[in-house]
Amino acid sequence: MTNQDSISRLQAQANQARAAILSMTTLAASGHPGGSMSSIDLLLALYSVIRHDPSDPFKPDRDRIVVSNGHVSPAVYAALALNGYHGLDEAISQFRLLGSKFEATSSVRWRAWNGVAATSDRGFPPRQEWRWLHA
Repeated sequence: MTNQDSISRLQAQANQARAAILSMTTLAASGHPGGSMSSIDLLLALYSVIRHDPSDPFKPDRDRIVVSNGHVSPAVYAALALNGYHGLDEAISQFRLLGSKFEATSSVRWRAWNGVAATSDRGFPPRQEWRWLHA
């Protein structure tokens, strides 16, 4: 795949993700689409180069992406969906639903996200919550 092919693929994914982000936050009548819209390109670019495997999301030699801003959970959910971790329609339809794995900020309740998001006033999560980096 050439660089231009990679860029074209990432642009198409970003457009698809932005539509999903707007759908998630509109259907839920809740959420923060701005941060997600501005971070999706970076998330998709990172997922295109890191070592990860949707069929084995907790593989010991995987790379980790730390997202400290919980308000960008729609972007995280969209990026993971476009990389094979779950269905995009599932993330859209279940975003912010009580009891859903897409309930609010990025959750530890599902595959590929073995960390925590900080609350909006704390920045990075407290030190004790970083233990998953060594898992």
